[in-house]
Amino acid sequence: DDPHLIQRFVLSLLFYATGGKDDADGTLDGLGGGRTSGWESGSAHFLTGLHECHWVKKSFEDSFWGILSMEGDSDRRVGVTKCNSEMEVTEIRLADLNLVGFIPEEIKWLSSLESLDIQNNHIAGPIPESLGELDELSYLSLDGNNFSGTIPDVFDNLLHLERAYLNFNDFNGAMPPSMCTLREEGVLKDLWSDCGGYPITCTCCTVCCDMVSECNEMASQKGG
Repeated sequence: DDPHLIQRFVLSLLFYATGGKDDADGTLDGLGGGRTSGWESGSAHFLTGLHECHWVKKSFEDSFWGILSMEGDSDRRVGVTKCNSEMEVTEIRLADLNLVGFIPEEIKWLSSLESLDIQNNHIAGPIPESLGELDELSYLSLDGNNFSGTIPDVFDNLLHLERAYLNFNDFNGAMPPSMCTLREEGVLKDLWSDCGGYPITCTCCTVCCDMVSECNEMASQKGG
C-alpha cells in the first residue's frame, strides 16, 4: 500500500491534462525542445521511476521567468519544487512551459498543496471549482493563460491564501464574494485580475490589468 499513490496519480493526470506527452521517441530533449505546444515528460522528470517529490528540473528559460514568481532568481526550477517531511507535494511550478489543455478537478486530492504556479502558458477552460478545496493554498498564479468563463465562488476555505494572480486571461463577470472576503477579512494581500475596464468587475482587487500587457494598482487599495 503506497500512501502516495493518489498523489502520483493526480500529478500524472495533471501532466496529460496539460498537453504532456511521453518523449520515448527521443526526438525532444529539455525544456521546449522545439515543441510549439504541450510538454514532454523529460521537462521535469515526470512519469519517471523517481518519487514524485523528485519530479523537478532546473529551468533553462530564465529570461522568460514570470515577474511574479514566488521565489527569487536563485530558484528557477519547474515541476514539483517542494514537498513536506511526509513527502507530500506542497509546491508545483509549471511556468513558461507551453502547456495546453486544462487543470483537472482531481487536483483537489493534493491536499497539502501550498503553491500552484502555472503562469504564462496556454491553459484554457474554466477554473476548476475543486481549487476551493485546497485549504492549505497560499499562492495561486494562473496569470498569462487562456482561462475563460466566470471565476467560481469557491474560495471561502482558502484562509491561508496570500497571493492570487488571475490576470491576462479571458474571464468575465465579477470577482466572487468569497475571494473579496479573503481580501477584506483574510490574509490575501495581492489580488490581480483583468479589471481595468471590461470584462472583470472587481472592487477588492489590488491590481487591475487590461488583458494584454498593462497593469495598475487600484487607488482604493493603496496602502490596504
